Amino acid sequence: MVKFSADFKYVESWVLPKAILDKFEAMSNSGGSWGPDGFLYLTGHDPTELYKMRLPKAGSVLELVEVIPMNIRGQGIAWDRTDRGVIYGIIRSTNKEKAAGGNHKVTIFRLVDAP
Repeated sequence: MVKFSADFKYVESWVLPKAILDKFEAMSNSGGSWGPDGFLYLTGHDPTELYKMRLPKAGSVLELVEVIPMNIRGQGIAWDRTDRGVIYGIIRSTNKEKAAGGNHKVTIFRLVDAP
């Protein structure tokens, strides 16, 4: 993960912990977003999980805070900036579901309680 300035100059960077990289297998990180609680939330492409991360106090490896089960099939997430704590995820349809007329779906979770 790389932090850039407003004019896209490199500021600093971090790497994902091995435990998260192992979950991604041959794929990569699918999406991520800073939550209203100040933590970074990431997804892979296939695991039905959300990874709550924080910047390290020292070093370059992001810290895994929590693995949150989430009914998604990777493919990114997005916070609802108008409703604190609501996050959207995509349930990617499988080939079998597509053949039966199914399509991708969006799912909604409340992860952070509003003040």
